[in-house]
Formats: sequence, C-alpha cells, structure tokens
Amino acid sequence: MLLNNPSFAWRAAVPALMLALHSGLLPAQNWPDTPQPSQPLGSEIWVDAPIVTSSPCEDLADRVCGENRACAGQPACRDVQALLAQEKEERAAAENPRRMTPASGKCQEADRNRRHYVTCGK
Repeated sequence: MLLNNPSFAWRAAVPALMLALHSGLLPAQNWPDTPQPSQPLGSEIWVDAPIVTSSPCEDLADRVCGENRACAGQPACRDVQALLAQEKEERAAAENPRRMTPASGKCQEADRNRRHYVTCGK
C-alpha cells in the first residue's frame, strides 16, 4: 500500500510542510538553522527590482482606468492615479528611475484586489 511506503509519505508531507511554513502556520524563526527573511513580506520586496517595460502602477492604471481613461470617474481609478503619481515622484527622486519603488509594490498588491480595482468596462 502506498501510504505505508516511507518514501511516499515523505513526498506527501513536504508540500504540506512548505505550505504551512509559507502561510505562517509554522513559525520558521523558531527552527534552528532556518534563514530569516532579510525584509518583511509586502510591497517592500519589490523595491529596486528592474522595470522592464511599463511599471506596475502604469499597468494597473491602464487596466482600472481603461483606454483613454474611460473610467476616470470611478473611485478605484482615482486611487490608482494617486498611486501612479506617488510612483512617478519616487522614481524621479531615485538614483535609477527604471527600478521599482514602494509605490510600485503597492500597485502590484492592489492589482490582486480585483473587487476594488475592477477592470474598466466590466
């Protein structure tokens, strides 16, 4: 039987353990020899990542505000425009403006919230 096979049991346990670690159910910091995250999870993890084409805030504004800003009057679009302005200010003040800023990370997080940041026209 597969469940009695130690190799099978181990392969089945590893994904569950990894999920528990990454979801915060098991505190990794209490385990010996476990590397600690160098920075908190959240928008900060994207800071200084290269921007290859358009920025996360530009992409979010295109999706939420629509072509020619057809949905500019929607609250979500106004929120995105504020984030886009913040991102532009941060990038202008940065040493390398082709790198992501804290506002870029906030836009990536906001893009996951499809209830508030609805695609224009839907």
